[in-house]
Amino acid sequence: MRRVRPPAAFLFTLFLFSALSPAAFAQAPSDLPPPPPPPPGTQPALPPPTSAPAPAPAAPASRTRAEAPPPDEGPASPWKPMMRAGAGVEIYWFSAKNLGSTFPIIPYGIFELTPNLLFDVHVPFSLATDTRFGLTNDSRAGVGVGNPTVGLTYVTTDARTTWFIGGRISAPLAGVSDSAPWQVANTLGAFSMALYDVHYWAYRYVPIGVRGGVEWQSSPGLFLRGSLEPTLFIPTEDKASLVGTRKAVFLYQMRFELEKHTDSGWGGGAGIQIVHAVSEGDAFSKGDNAQAGFEPFGSYESGTTFARLGLLLGVDPPLGFGFDQGKVASLHLNVGSHF
Repeated sequence: MRRVRPPAAFLFTLFLFSALSPAAFAQAPSDLPPPPPPPPGTQPALPPPTSAPAPAPAAPASRTRAEAPPPDEGPASPWKPMMRAGAGVEIYWFSAKNLGSTFPIIPYGIFELTPNLLFDVHVPFSLATDTRFGLTNDSRAGVGVGNPTVGLTYVTTDARTTWFIGGRISAPLAGVSDSAPWQVANTLGAFSMALYDVHYWAYRYVPIGVRGGVEWQSSPGLFLRGSLEPTLFIPTEDKASLVGTRKAVFLYQMRFELEKHTDSGWGGGAGIQIVHAVSEGDAFSKGDNAQAGFEPFGSYESGTTFARLGLLLGVDPPLGFGFDQGKVASLHLNVGSHF
């Protein structure tokens, strides 16, 4: 039998088909030479950029507006009212020819019973030096104790305004001694203060008073203050007293002041005060029942420490005008700490 050979064209086609099979395609890249380098001056192809993380969702507009402070609202003010818990001492210095020098010294403490209720205690002393007593020319020192005073005050603060109202009562210790050095020291102590807070020095009286006032921060660092204190003086016996009467006496005292503080805590201002005996026309001298005073001062206030140095001047008779001979011009220091 004769064998038939496939034509050469068929054999070539079969070889080409086997070379282009999937296995051959898988091995083909490894058999190819590496691509030639790019021509000089050309940039290589960059890899495709990776996908950036999705941005966080924005806060709702209503929440953003609620958390942002209003454009006209500044930072919270560190201001605290003057009427708050603390302790300190007030010292006056009055000097006059033939009267020597007098130093009323009044330690005090103010304690917080509740967030709105304060209890205060004041214990006045007076030291007189180089003072002439009686009809002699002897100069001696005198020491007197005034009327210790306790009080309760209700205080409330709303934004930049503080209101307070309360009462006080004094124990009649100023009359426990009739000695001339004691009584002259106490009397000059009252003069040194231009008769303001005269309940500290009233001789054999029980002073009972009420008080009320306001403190307003009209702008950052600028303060306006005002107070009113009516007082009833009840005599303990029928003897002459500091206010020159043997009957009960009703008087009131007022004080208004303006003060400015800088951001550093230093500042200053001025105050005007008046004491008026309503029930007695000759309370302080013949035909005179009122006494006014004026006090410019410098001050310092921090979170815990306060200090004020002023010059208290009598404005009208019987103790003014302050720079005249024998009239009242007293240095006034008030220093202490809040707690």
